[in-house]
Amino acid sequence: MRTLRLHQPTGPLMSSDTYHHTTSAEESAADLDALLGTGASVNLYMFHGGTNFGLTNGANDRGVYQPIATTYDYDAPLDEAGWPTAKYWAYREVLAKYTTVPDEVPDAAEPAPTGEVRLTPAGSFPEMAFTTMPVAPTHTVPTFAETRDDAAYVLHRARLRHPSASVLTVGEVRDRVHVLVDGHCVGVLQREDRATVLTLPPVTRELLLVVEDQGRVNYGPRLGEDKGVIGGVRVDGSPVTGWETVALDADDVIALPRDDALVESRSLPALTVAVGTFEAEDARDRFLDVSTLGKGVAWVNGFCLGRYWSRGPQRTPVRPRSRTRTGRGEHPGRPRARHRTGRRGPVRGRPRSGARQGLGVLA
Repeated sequence: MRTLRLHQPTGPLMSSDTYHHTTSAEESAADLDALLGTGASVNLYMFHGGTNFGLTNGANDRGVYQPIATTYDYDAPLDEAGWPTAKYWAYREVLAKYTTVPDEVPDAAEPAPTGEVRLTPAGSFPEMAFTTMPVAPTHTVPTFAETRDDAAYVLHRARLRHPSASVLTVGEVRDRVHVLVDGHCVGVLQREDRATVLTLPPVTRELLLVVEDQGRVNYGPRLGEDKGVIGGVRVDGSPVTGWETVALDADDVIALPRDDALVESRSLPALTVAVGTFEAEDARDRFLDVSTLGKGVAWVNGFCLGRYWSRGPQRTPVRPRSRTRTGRGEHPGRPRARHRTGRRGPVRGRPRSGARQGLGVLA
């Protein structure tokens, strides 16, 4: 505040963006006390956390692309579910030194029932997409803007025969690409790695690319940038042409028809749509423990909770009471990476987090 007054002798004395997402309740409360003690006003970022439901998480890019996590809890005084934290009570005590605080306080979190959801494979995501969705023939691999700008996934398939091992080269990846040869995933190209090259085994039938938009950059020169495989695809230096393309958003994915003949499995292969059911006695906030579910997207009762990734920092996406029906509900999800454990996804009443902070790096 002294520095502000040196540059601005008059006018509002205010900390317009006070961050506290990496400090303890005691440290944050001491900082707030020091600011208010100067007579300044304070805007807290954030006072109440939240959730980037669906695929609205966005991304940062200060030279390195970093998708934002689904959670926006931000270690705020009121957490992602609206429950008061230790930081809330510490702030309230500080504020009471400078103003009158109301008697009313938020309700404490009530423990919610826990349980497990058994996941059953519903089909291969690429097969379901090409069987159900409109397929557009293209000469080269189109970008998201050239197919469907609001897509979450764009899939490209080319009939290809290459009897020996080869090298796949792309111009640029935005943001993540599963590479499949003859129906088998042989590798992943990620924007965070600046990966553009992958060794392929012999191809007898087809080359398939599953391209994922992991979040749009929220600010700066990359606002509005295109997504997809940028700059074309080559195998051993020769351009690959004659593609078929399918674009899907989150609603399209969950609406794909399922193969009811499939049965439970102890593990789920990559790029599999899986579904399950659970019983909810009442509509309380719950959290889905996805710490063993690899990488993917989760829905509850047709509502897209958002992306998850076992690498963290988030471990438990919130399932709000407004999206929990009493009675029998459906819990579909589309894992994007191979499960490390069995076929169950625990449902918990309280959140768990490997690193409790709202701004996480899914990179």
